[in-house]
Amino acid sequence: MIGLLYVSGHLVFGRMPPLSLALLGSGVLWAIASLMIAFTEENLFRGCLLFTLGRGIGFWPAALLLAALFGMAHGTNAGETPIGLFSAGFYALVIALSIAYTRHSGGRLAFTPHGTGRSPISTALPIAGSPRPAGCTPHCPKATCI
Repeated sequence: MIGLLYVSGHLVFGRMPPLSLALLGSGVLWAIASLMIAFTEENLFRGCLLFTLGRGIGFWPAALLLAALFGMAHGTNAGETPIGLFSAGFYALVIALSIAYTRHSGGRLAFTPHGTGRSPISTALPIAGSPRPAGCTPHCPKATCI
């Protein structure tokens, strides 16, 4: 693929700029910002809300609803296409599948692309041992309340 891009003129190798402390600092800040966005999305769409909504209407209807909302929430991104929105919603369903697998495997540590798999609703943060903060509903497992 890289060779094809190079031959077609879509990839040009140039001189690498010298690495600087400002460049590394910028990379670290963007990495932190990206992780915080991912943690927020995971907890918002697959945290207490999925667990509580799943108890009310069932896990899969809740997962489908939240996957659709997750896809639509990405509609505000600049330059987002319908394929990108579908991909975001489909990603949310894949994560819901891994959550369902983890739930039905008794909460054992299982491969999940989004977290640790140590609780019925795995989040991006491995905080299963943290105390439940004030304001978190009693229906919410400790691992998903932040």
